[in-house]
Order: sequence, then C-alpha cells, then structure tokens
Amino acid sequence: MKSDGGLLLAARLSEPARRCGYFQVTFVMCLAGVATVTHPEERDSEAEYEQLGLKKKKKKKKKKKKKKKKKKKKKKKKKKKKKKKKKKKKKKKKKKKKKGPPLLSE
Repeated sequence: MKSDGGLLLAARLSEPARRCGYFQVTFVMCLAGVATVTHPEERDSEAEYEQLGLKKKKKKKKKKKKKKKKKKKKKKKKKKKKKKKKKKKKKKKKKKKKKGPPLLSE
C-alpha cells in the first residue's frame, strides 16, 4: 500500500494501532508522500536476518476448513382442520291447547 492518499491513510489509523507499531508511519511522512505502509513482519528484510545469523521462519498457512452447508428441511405446513360448528337445534315450543269452556258433550 503506497501512501498516495497520505492524508486519508494517516487519518484512518487508530491511535492504538499507531502506538503498537502495526503501521510504522508518521503523519508527516505520510503527508510528504515519503512513507509506504508496511506490516511489521514485511519490514524485516532477509539481509538483517542473515547478519544476525538467524533464518527467517516460514509461516505455515492455515487451511481454511470449508463449512458444510446444512440443507434446511422444509417444514410441511399442517392444514388446520376447520371445526364444523354444530348447529343448535331449536327446541320447538309445544303449543299448549287452550282449554275453553267445557263442551256439552262431556
């Protein structure tokens, strides 16, 4: 990453990131367009290691495990049975026979 947009780049770096040396770039250098942003591990050149008599350790790449997507089972919608409303039978009122005056035949 080159600091073409120096001002933008420097503004984006959070304070703790700058303090811990993750990006070794000063604001002024960025504005001047001198600095390029490098990760601390990339910064260590092989020549420095050779001078110290150390060999650079190669990082093992971690293989990402592919997550198997679980197929979602479609839930069958249960059809709700409509309850049949029982019709209430209307009770027929029995008509009471009106008793009139006693008939002569009786």
